[in-house]
Amino acid sequence: MKILFKALSSAIEASAGFDLTPENSRITVGRKEDNDFVIPLPNVSSYHAVVEFQAGGVALEDLNSTNGVFVNGKKITERVKLECGDRIAFGSIDFLMECEQEAPGEKPSPQLEQSAEGTVMLDVTEVPDIPMIKQIPAQDGDSGSGPGRAKKTVLFGMKNVLKTPRLVLLDTDLNPTGEFSLDKGEMLVGRESDSDIQIDDASISRIHARLIQKGDKSFSVEDENSTNGLFVRDKQIARHTLRHGDLLRFGDVSAVYLAPGKLFSFEDLKEGKSSSGSLDSKKKLLIGVGGVLVFLLIVLMLLPSGGSGSGPGQRGNRLTRAEIMKEVQLSLENQDWDKVVELIQSFQLQGADKELAKAKMEIVNRDKFLEMNKRVQVNDFAAAQQIQGQISPESSYSKRGRQALKDAESAYIDNQGEEIEKKLGDGDFQGAFQLAGGLKEKFPDNKEIVDQYTDIEQKYKKFQRRLSARSAYVKRQRAANRKAELFLKKAKECYLNGRIVDALAGISQASSAYLEKNLKTPSRIRHLKDYMNQVRENYEKGKKLALQGKVSQAVPMFEKVFEISKRNLYGEDGKIERDSMGLMVDYYMNKATSLYRGQNYVAAYNYLVKILRAKPGMQKAVTMKRDIENKGQELYNKGYIEQTQYNDCKRAVFYFKQVIQMVPKTNPLYKKALKRIADCEQ
Repeated sequence: MKILFKALSSAIEASAGFDLTPENSRITVGRKEDNDFVIPLPNVSSYHAVVEFQAGGVALEDLNSTNGVFVNGKKITERVKLECGDRIAFGSIDFLMECEQEAPGEKPSPQLEQSAEGTVMLDVTEVPDIPMIKQIPAQDGDSGSGPGRAKKTVLFGMKNVLKTPRLVLLDTDLNPTGEFSLDKGEMLVGRESDSDIQIDDASISRIHARLIQKGDKSFSVEDENSTNGLFVRDKQIARHTLRHGDLLRFGDVSAVYLAPGKLFSFEDLKEGKSSSGSLDSKKKLLIGVGGVLVFLLIVLMLLPSGGSGSGPGQRGNRLTRAEIMKEVQLSLENQDWDKVVELIQSFQLQGADKELAKAKMEIVNRDKFLEMNKRVQVNDFAAAQQIQGQISPESSYSKRGRQALKDAESAYIDNQGEEIEKKLGDGDFQGAFQLAGGLKEKFPDNKEIVDQYTDIEQKYKKFQRRLSARSAYVKRQRAANRKAELFLKKAKECYLNGRIVDALAGISQASSAYLEKNLKTPSRIRHLKDYMNQVRENYEKGKKLALQGKVSQAVPMFEKVFEISKRNLYGEDGKIERDSMGLMVDYYMNKATSLYRGQNYVAAYNYLVKILRAKPGMQKAVTMKRDIENKGQELYNKGYIEQTQYNDCKRAVFYFKQVIQMVPKTNPLYKKALKRIADCEQ
């Protein structure tokens, strides 16, 4: 079925013809360029109405337009069936609908195979049997599509299939990459996994934007104080009512909003995007035509309407003030302040001073709100607070700004508080104090922050005092250590030279080096002095007894000298140890000789070792020690013969045990005898 909308208003000169078939059954009417029937006039809504082929006839439905749809002078509130010759008005723009049925026997166009749900992407240039939607005839010099031509790639919204609005994500070339059905009253867009529309991209905030349903099918979008902003058609916005084909950008990610049952061309979207940076000849022509149309509209508004009269359905040839004011009020509700200013100033609307002042006021405050958000993002809360104070209390951005600033401050304070607690837990009082000071500087009027700063300041000062005291103590300690070590070195030299009194005096001076610095004398110095006094006492008593000829009584005293000296003093034999051993040598030699004669070789051997330690070259001791070792070798040989030749381990072990009692553990014969004993006991 072919229909023709014949213009009756002087604002529109051209008529528009369309082919309606079961396959291409819908055409949309509106001000936006993505409609099938475009009426570029302000009192026509972006998406005003839809005309649909239905059961051999044509039906018309208002798409919740601002200025309404009229059929034969009567405003429609629901879908109505049209008759050929009906007079139709979209807002104040009148048309006469003429129609032509298909000729008898004309072959119907093949029906497209439709998917069960969603949308279908078709390249209509590659499917010649698809009936084309006729466009408005091209004007001279217009290279656009004429009758019988269509756009290359069209996204067809299938009837009774695409029932909900969609948000289609796009790549950098504006190709679709993902699709979300807007099937809830409120949906969150963000990077979080539990977002209704999750976009995994670094430029997307955790909660970036919010989609809110308005009415049955329309949606609005609001920025949730995101880091990288929300844009509609490359213009940053805080709140916007979405329209079919709106190009959105969340941070660096683009998306397009599709209304249900609408036609959409991604090719048009790409062409519109690519040409935005430069004006080609076609765009310049459109701008020129648009400027002429605006001028004509203003002239028409100022002139009386033409015609000799008006019938019941006639609405006149110019926009009324009420119609423009209705569009102004709708823009105010949608917070589209720029459009309000544009409408009032373009049409020189009288009596709209209040609306114009409000829109201009909101534009100024919107800029301040956006600037305040930029300050918040860099944690410059003082500047943000100052800018927020400049926003007019009557502005819609005042409450939003206060709440956004409050939320940002709370989040920053909580984050810094966690960092402060962590540093306190790690003992980093200086780091905690610096963070608390920075927080107090940003929020000097926050009592809780000031109290926290005072508490941390006290802890930090206490820590500083302890640190200072510790530093002073370490400094005194090092000075005392250096001085004491000199006296201790001198004391050791005196002791090894037999000057034990001078050695004790040096130890006392080392102790005084600490007392002078108000430090406690180290225990090692106190113990060193005690042990040296014990050596002195035992040495002097033993020497006195030896001179009296009581050598047997003196020897335990000298042995005590050796025990203390080796274990607790310097581990070296000085003059005192050598003198003591000299006095004991004769006594030890007599004891060793007596034990040797009594065949107590082990005890004799131990005395000989002590003698030779004091006098390594004493011949009598050397001869007796060698004789004992030879006897040990003889005993080992006997045991070896009993074990290897006679296999008598019992007698062999008897000899080997005598060997280990005669020779020291350092003697190789000792280890060999032990091994033989072990072999026999297996």
